[in-house]
Amino acid sequence: MIDKSNIKRSFSKSIDTYNDNALVQKLIVKHLLNLLSVHIDTNASANTGTNVGADIDTDTSTNVGAHIDTDTSVRSLKTLEIGCGTGLLTSELSTIATISPLYINDLVEDLCSKTAATHHIPYEHILAGDIETIPLPTGFDLIISSSTFQWLSSPEALFARLGNSLVEGGMLAFSSFSCDNLKEIKSITGKGLQYQSHQETLDTLSHSFEVLHYEENTHTLHFQHPIDVLKHLKSTGVNALPSTNRWTAQKIATFTEKYEEYYVPTKGYTLTYHPIYILAVRARMRRARMS
Repeated sequence: MIDKSNIKRSFSKSIDTYNDNALVQKLIVKHLLNLLSVHIDTNASANTGTNVGADIDTDTSTNVGAHIDTDTSVRSLKTLEIGCGTGLLTSELSTIATISPLYINDLVEDLCSKTAATHHIPYEHILAGDIETIPLPTGFDLIISSSTFQWLSSPEALFARLGNSLVEGGMLAFSSFSCDNLKEIKSITGKGLQYQSHQETLDTLSHSFEVLHYEENTHTLHFQHPIDVLKHLKSTGVNALPSTNRWTAQKIATFTEKYEEYYVPTKGYTLTYHPIYILAVRARMRRARMS
């Protein structure tokens, strides 16, 4: 069961630390936009090897996507960004398309307000709250989200809602996470999100969308000590993982001891991220089901 109040609380606490610690999330934003730029036929750079100042191993061996050959006009795109957070994606959107108007959403109202102020987004274009329940405008050409959909309670219901908020043939572009995400934490604590498999994700989307591109890879961070792993999770809000107990001194000691299994000589303690990337269009010739 997804606890939205816990998610909101965790990300509210990480507002001032998120950007400095969201190393993988920055890479994910860049890669999602690179994929999208291919679709909309821009000259955006395809280089995803940006150095964000950390020891990160990236495995891009899994790519089950295909070349995207769908025509998209160069007109302005009415866009909704879901889970805008501190604006990592928001700040880059204009580099790959003419985005106007832009609507932003986040579960945390303060994040919406700060991102809107930074990027001069009108108040009436702020859609703060739970994207699964708040009223949504219609007529969007593009709905985009990065590192947010793993927190959904009912992905299929939301995809149906988003399909009805898009124009026919409109684009849904998003990144989320799959089964091996934070596998070290789940192995040690027994706590973690229930991620959908590749096929489950495609099946969930199929009721409202035609999937153009699916891709996944892994990023591995390395830390000097298990405590640094916990600090990283807290600083990025990811400590909103399902849990019923506090981190007592004894639990931290046990966690540290068990994490020895994930120690790599010369590199340190690992933490794995397993992002997925999807580009899909609202299904033509039929109306997506209402949630």
